[in-house]
Amino acid sequence: MWKPWRKHEGDLSAELQSHLDMHTADNIRAGMTPAEARRQALVALGGVQQTKERYREQRKWRVLEELARDATFAVRMLMRDRGFTIAAAAVLGIGLAVTNTFFIMAHSILVRGLPIDEPDRVIMLRARDAADRNLGMSYPDYLDIRASAQSFTGVGAFTWAPMTLADDAHAAERFVGEYVSSDVFLLIGERPIAGRDFQPQDDTPGASPVVILGRSIWESRYGGSAALIGSTLRVNGVPATVVGIMPDRSKFPSNAVVWQPLGAMPASASGKLRGSRQLDVFGRLKPGVSRVDAIGELQGIWSELIRRYPATNANIRLRPIPINHHYVGESIHPAWYAFIAAGFLILFVACANVANLLIMRGTHRAREIAVRASLGATRTRIVRQLLAESIVLACVGGAIGLALSTAGAQLLWTSQPEGMPHWMQFTMDPPVFGLLAAVCVGSAFVFGLFPAFHISKRSLTAAMSSGNRGTGRGVPSRRLTSALLIAQFAIALGSLISISAMARAVADDYGITDGDARGLLTMSIALPGDRYGTPESRVDFYHRLRRHFEQVDGVMQMALTSNLPLGGAATRALILDGQDVNAKGPRPTIRSVSISPEYFETLRVPLLRGRQFTDQDGIAEPPAVIINQRLADLYFHNSEPVGKLLTVVIDSAPRRFTIVGVSPTIKQRPGPQTDPVVYFPHRATAPTQMALMVRSVTDRASTAAALRMAMQSFDADVPLHQLMTLQESLDEADWNGRFSNMLAGTAGMLAVLLSAIGLFALTAHAVVCMTPEIGIRAALGARPHQVLNRVLRSAALQLALGIIAGIAFALIWNRIFSDASAPSNTGPIDFVVAALMLAAVSVVACLLPALRALRVNPVTALRYE
Repeated sequence: MWKPWRKHEGDLSAELQSHLDMHTADNIRAGMTPAEARRQALVALGGVQQTKERYREQRKWRVLEELARDATFAVRMLMRDRGFTIAAAAVLGIGLAVTNTFFIMAHSILVRGLPIDEPDRVIMLRARDAADRNLGMSYPDYLDIRASAQSFTGVGAFTWAPMTLADDAHAAERFVGEYVSSDVFLLIGERPIAGRDFQPQDDTPGASPVVILGRSIWESRYGGSAALIGSTLRVNGVPATVVGIMPDRSKFPSNAVVWQPLGAMPASASGKLRGSRQLDVFGRLKPGVSRVDAIGELQGIWSELIRRYPATNANIRLRPIPINHHYVGESIHPAWYAFIAAGFLILFVACANVANLLIMRGTHRAREIAVRASLGATRTRIVRQLLAESIVLACVGGAIGLALSTAGAQLLWTSQPEGMPHWMQFTMDPPVFGLLAAVCVGSAFVFGLFPAFHISKRSLTAAMSSGNRGTGRGVPSRRLTSALLIAQFAIALGSLISISAMARAVADDYGITDGDARGLLTMSIALPGDRYGTPESRVDFYHRLRRHFEQVDGVMQMALTSNLPLGGAATRALILDGQDVNAKGPRPTIRSVSISPEYFETLRVPLLRGRQFTDQDGIAEPPAVIINQRLADLYFHNSEPVGKLLTVVIDSAPRRFTIVGVSPTIKQRPGPQTDPVVYFPHRATAPTQMALMVRSVTDRASTAAALRMAMQSFDADVPLHQLMTLQESLDEADWNGRFSNMLAGTAGMLAVLLSAIGLFALTAHAVVCMTPEIGIRAALGARPHQVLNRVLRSAALQLALGIIAGIAFALIWNRIFSDASAPSNTGPIDFVVAALMLAAVSVVACLLPALRALRVNPVTALRYE
């Protein structure tokens, strides 16, 4: 290493020695003694080392040489003190790992975006209604925009739909599918790996049905056979020709693996009316066209559509946004600020820990530093050397953090549910690596600069007066280490308060006991629109399916529902008694769920008041509904709702229903909120997609196999999908919340752990520094509890100040990130629990050093003086 510079040093030494020998020889010939001749030669030369230094200052790479020497010396010093190096690098590595894991996630979700060509040139066209709700585009509006817009190379449209594949050789399977316009793949820059893309003639009314499959289906279901191209499959019960295979990365826009032309949508779901807004529309800008110009043109086109079609478009406004902005959301959302801030706080705790370790290590090196200063080393030179050690330490910690964060990010990725967008892969991309390197070097200055300045300013007299072992600690050292430890305590307490609040939130169940949720098998079905296009056909299908499944061995109870608990629900407007049905403006909203009569009995959730549905509800008049307790509390207050009328807007028309029962509040959405819910008889709405809940006396695998066989015999083109227990369904639906809580909890516990390590190290160092004092006290008859009181007094004071600072920190954090962080729901109980937990951890951290103080031998201690 550094061989060229070493060669220069060797050449310089040889040349100076040659000059010195020649001067010495000349002096001897002049009659001087050899000793005098050499002395005069050195005087004439100006000193060997001084000459070397003057020469070095003239070198082009002198700075790099000095940095290399500093780094080499730093490595030697850290290798000599392996215990300190391992502890400091591990602490710093943990902090960097947490921060970098958050960087990886933020980059994957917010920055990278969709894997399409030039995503910044792709504009998403969304609509918003008078209540500022996000809407799609209607099919006629899409056609008008595509025909009029001149700023785009093309305007494409798509809409999500479940698609069932079936053929003579394989059982029917349900997949995530998309109906897309013929130019969608061309606009995103994707090409099929086999076969062809959709053509404009494929997307016209009456065209022969065609389908494109994803590579994963092609390989797993059909073995990657090239003969599949041109063959016929049944897609939602309709024969279609396979024309192409798309690569896996083209799961546009989310996780679709089956695609059909937009014109192939069933008539019942095509949304060909201008008021039916089901499509997602986007366009790619032409070269040289700015986004501002394109948006201006779109607004002009939309104004013309409002003028031509005021009945459907008057209260709708166009909202063109970049496609990445639409899918990844607002990068300036407070939740992300809180997320990144939490990572930096953990890193600060780690840096404060390492800074304390460096200060304590510097106490032991005080005499060394003072002697170096007395021999001519400037303060700048000493600070640079100490900073070099910090940078080397940061590099080691960075390597540890890189390994831990990469492994952690992969673990987080594998724990995601299947429904997560395929492009949100937690990988270590070059921008993230560059950011980690910058944070790593920056952290070296954060934790290394202050200790370096503090250590370098100590005088030789002060260093020598501390004794041979250099264990004394001055007041500035104690103040600085105490301040850093108090800051760690404050952050740790804030984290514990957050964890306590999250634990209380998790304890708030969904209205269903864990035992009942685990013993209930759920699955979903989607009816093909062409075969079951009328409500009557769907009602008949569900009626026959219930009777068919009731004959399966082991099935005890079965129910149908449009939405499982935490599975979302349709939003409908509610008209309260006394309100004008025709009045304009926003109305209160409720969530609506369609259920079969056995729903609550299968869930084992008894009604609070009233009765269950019967098979006549949904057919007989007046129509009946069941409401949850949340709706009763909001709109009926102390009055009895059973028997009263409720007006709900369905398909833009108000309809009156009779309340026949009140159920407990079962959450339909993850999170702390509880929505008012109205349960409709499934016969009244007959949705095309339903979930089945089955309770059986046999094990899960046997029940699932029996139900699959029963479904195959009942209708081979309608497969059962997403078979899992209700508890697994709840866990998957609430994955985002549990995932955030897990990250916050892990970060919080690491903050507490690092603070405990810092307290342990500081207390242990204090015991070492106080060894002579403890020996004197013991020799004078001090009792053990007096020694413990002396050791723990400082730690107790720091803990008390840390708790006070932590409460203030938690209140400030809560105020800044009240919409984004768990502590927004904190109460006094959380502060008390967190303070007690931190105190307990602190006692444990101080216990071992304190017990060590009790074992100090007075005779041995007094020898140090």
